[in-house]
Amino acid sequence: MTWPACAGNTPTASGHLAGSDIYSLFNPANLFIHQQRQRETLRLLRRRGFYPLLGKNVLGIGCGAGGLLLEYLANDPL
Repeated sequence: MTWPACAGNTPTASGHLAGSDIYSLFNPANLFIHQQRQRETLRLLRRRGFYPLLGKNVLGIGCGAGGLLLEYLANDPL
């Protein structure tokens, strides 16, 4: 994933991303998907009684580097 602070992801005059990365948070469609996933995940965790995460064991299973889990750890340390 390319983070917004990375060089080379600024919009050009045509609206395309320089050094285009479809997973960049500068891509409005990807930003929307990212934020929607966060909202739904947090809503589900609250509804199922898993909030706050303090004192809970969390296992992240996915196909990435654990970026989503790291986001939650940064906002609610275990």
